[in-house]
Amino acid sequence: IDGIDDDAGDGDPLAQTFIIKDRDNASGMFITKMDLYFQTKDPDLGMTVQIRTVENGYPARKILPYGQVHLKSSEVNLSDDGTAATTVSFPSPVFVGGGLEYCFVLMPDANNPNYNAYVRKTGEADLTTGTNLNVDGFEGIMFLSSNNRAWKPYEDEDIKFTIYRANFNSRQGTVDYQNNDFEFFTLGSINGTFAQGERV
Repeated sequence: IDGIDDDAGDGDPLAQTFIIKDRDNASGMFITKMDLYFQTKDPDLGMTVQIRTVENGYPARKILPYGQVHLKSSEVNLSDDGTAATTVSFPSPVFVGGGLEYCFVLMPDANNPNYNAYVRKTGEADLTTGTNLNVDGFEGIMFLSSNNRAWKPYEDEDIKFTIYRANFNSRQGTVDYQNNDFEFFTLGSINGTFAQGERV
């Protein structure tokens, strides 16, 4: 796969859509990390992983809050059979709404072509088990782009990945809110030579 630096605005990223089907909490969930699987990488350059929104079934440009992580090359694990996971831990849990479609996007630094991610192709044998994959594993589509704007779908292929969600325990607590050093007041009458809106 080819990718881009985040500020470049173009390049050849790889994306995978997925749908949130959270039966326990219809409002959504928080993604804490994900595992990706690579066969090759660049020896020096890293990769950016983003979680984005999806528009009309295609990857969009909007990155979710806390949904971007840069991996150094040394943080990317490799294997010949797709079993070595590369864990992407987000700086804070990323909220995704229930019933909505999102995608993750892989963008190698400097648009280098040295990263190869494992994918599954319907109709071909699983690399580790040898079992034929005759049915899609989930609702989602893999996309390729040559400019990070127009995307070409590959409906019979999916990137290998695992997403982890937060499981919060219900507890009680207290929060102490404090105002800043100044406040704003509305006055019923003004005595003096103050201008309206002047900070006092």
